[in-house]
Amino acid sequence: QNHLRCFLISCLACGEGPKDLCVVLMVLLVVALLCLALGAAYTPIVLSFPVGGLPEVISPQSTFSDDVCLPCVSLLDRDLQAIIDIIADTGAIVSCQELCTKLNTSLDANLCTTLCDLVSVDVFWKIFERSDIDPIFACQLIGACSIPKAPAAQIVSLTVTPQTAPRGTSLVLSVQFKVINATGVGQLAYVAYSPLGTSKTIEERLFEDYQPGSYKTEFTIYTYNNASSPVGQYPLLFNICSGECGGKSPYSFTLDQSQTFFNLTASPGS
Repeated sequence: QNHLRCFLISCLACGEGPKDLCVVLMVLLVVALLCLALGAAYTPIVLSFPVGGLPEVISPQSTFSDDVCLPCVSLLDRDLQAIIDIIADTGAIVSCQELCTKLNTSLDANLCTTLCDLVSVDVFWKIFERSDIDPIFACQLIGACSIPKAPAAQIVSLTVTPQTAPRGTSLVLSVQFKVINATGVGQLAYVAYSPLGTSKTIEERLFEDYQPGSYKTEFTIYTYNNASSPVGQYPLLFNICSGECGGKSPYSFTLDQSQTFFNLTASPGS
């Protein structure tokens, strides 16, 4: 009976592993056979694998509902640098509550504490010590925002209406795009360059997730009847990004980009 119990325990310990564990299976089989032959008392063999520190990219399973992603990014748009500074100044890991209550408002502090508690203060601390951290990437590592597997999108058309107008006119930038694979959280962003080459206008719009399909969105471009809007042609570059446009994280990259331009003329009577 002892022999049979030893054999059964060994078999249960083995299981049905993949082929690359055949050596382990053979060793355990030998143990079982020795148990049968010698009646040796069974001593379980524990295979332990060392667990390292924080991996290069953390992507914990989110326990939040999807509607927490944008509040998380908005919080870190406001407080990312503050959290980095608090961690740098504190020097030693403290509790989530003690860390987050140093933010300016109780609303931000409460959300910060909730996010921190999700992953533990140790992991939260290490996330904000990364050199490539940005609001979207931090929320993905925390688990508030999902990480897309293979995001893909294509700009179908990009127009400015009217394309030529007196300065002081408000223009409409219209974008039509097609999403092939779900994008995850990201940004729509444009850069309009001054004809003098001395300045540029940048606008970024956060989105939580676009599912496959066709979409259209608009931006208003404000111009002014003064020196801040010089007469001439304005080259414009538009980007659809997964993650933060221009970000350094492994999940930040441009899905597609397109170019157009608009012209500003002198206002009547100027």
